[in-house]
Amino acid sequence: MFRNLPLLFTNKILLFTANRYFCYFLSFIRGILVAKFLGPYFFGIWGFIQLILNYLSYTSLGIGYAVNVELSTNNKNDKENIAIIVGNSMLLTFFICLLLICIVILVELSDLKLFPSYSFSQYALFAALIACLNHITQVFANIYRAHGFLFRIAISELLLSILTFVCVFIFTGAALIEGLLFAMTSSGIVSIILYLIKRPIQIKWCISSKIAKQLLSKGLSLLFYNMSFYFIMITGRTIVSIFYSVEEMGYFSLANSITSAMLLGLGSITWVLFPKFLWMLRPDVPVNETKLTISKVTIIFSFFAYVIVFGAIMLAPLLFLYLPKYRPLASALNYLLLSQAIFSSCIAYNSIAIARNKQMAVAKVSLMSVSIVAVTGTILAFMKVDFTWIACSTLVAICFFSVLQTRLGEKLVGEKIGLIDSFKKILPLNFLLPISVIAIGNLLSYKFTGVIGFITLIIFNYRNLCYSFHESKAYFLKWASI
Repeated sequence: MFRNLPLLFTNKILLFTANRYFCYFLSFIRGILVAKFLGPYFFGIWGFIQLILNYLSYTSLGIGYAVNVELSTNNKNDKENIAIIVGNSMLLTFFICLLLICIVILVELSDLKLFPSYSFSQYALFAALIACLNHITQVFANIYRAHGFLFRIAISELLLSILTFVCVFIFTGAALIEGLLFAMTSSGIVSIILYLIKRPIQIKWCISSKIAKQLLSKGLSLLFYNMSFYFIMITGRTIVSIFYSVEEMGYFSLANSITSAMLLGLGSITWVLFPKFLWMLRPDVPVNETKLTISKVTIIFSFFAYVIVFGAIMLAPLLFLYLPKYRPLASALNYLLLSQAIFSSCIAYNSIAIARNKQMAVAKVSLMSVSIVAVTGTILAFMKVDFTWIACSTLVAICFFSVLQTRLGEKLVGEKIGLIDSFKKILPLNFLLPISVIAIGNLLSYKFTGVIGFITLIIFNYRNLCYSFHESKAYFLKWASI
């Protein structure tokens, strides 16, 4: 093991992943501190701004996704063609940004009060500017990523994490929101300058109708695919923002922030390994080998996802000692964490769907799941039930998505199984029992629910524990030597 240590410090992928872990750690600590210093009301406003930024991110029309695909699949020695693709992607993005800024300015000049409950008008232009900067930096990041230049991407991500983290110790009260927005804006501007200085990739500033059409066509299809399942989580937040108080939005926003942070590390590994999964699940691989890969990836990722989630549920009461005002989010947090664990279990089935060009089939399943959250969540909101039930409806929708995703994945390897068998595959008894413990504990408000759930998980997954650590260690050593 120790003889591989020098390789760990020279492997750019490992260093990039380590940088992301550090950024995630800073972001998690920042989120907790921001929640503490703002309190539920102002954190509700901050959560709503982040929700709007999520929606604005989709105005990119998927240009970043498209340029990554184009550059990854084209001949990298054809520098002229690459320069034209890059130039078209940048000009299209600039046009989108200009249009977005003009729309927001016109709305502001019309004296139309946007979302008055959240005082959003005073932050609207900031939000639009940040969205535009994000569009541009994401295009650059995908260009550099396609060519393996990870250093500037890492610096850009680190800069954002550090600037927003420092803000917490400079600003207080409502001024902290403006400070964070200013830090995000500054980070975006500096990142663009960093990407432009001595860039290793040429940009040909011209519009080619053929390439522009290709970028928009691929971008929109990839955007639709990516946004479809993320909308399962976003829809719940949207319903809370519309039908519940600003304080309750604050509770729900913190629950979402913690949920996202818990699996960011695992998501970073997935981001790096995803191309390898696609290669291992390509159509010309023998069926038996494909099934083995799906089984192995599902076991390992499911186990680690559940361990992270159940560990977070167990330790959550300690968080509320520091944030006592946020105790009402405890049950909602548990449901959202379980949703993420179940969602993470589908990575192998998601990968094979993409490897076999079935993105639209996945998108259809996702949209069906979104409709479950939208319909049930709205009905529950009109019934004026606690916002915890919105989180519960999200959990149900994620289960539905996972079952159908599993069924689709099995069909792609020649296995036709029913919904019940699909449910058993993605939620076997060794995971279903610990989930049931958490669900029952939530209903009974039992304070040791997390501890009992975690112990139950380890007892019923001891074999998975041994297998996952053995396989992960073997692959880690192999990966480090690349």
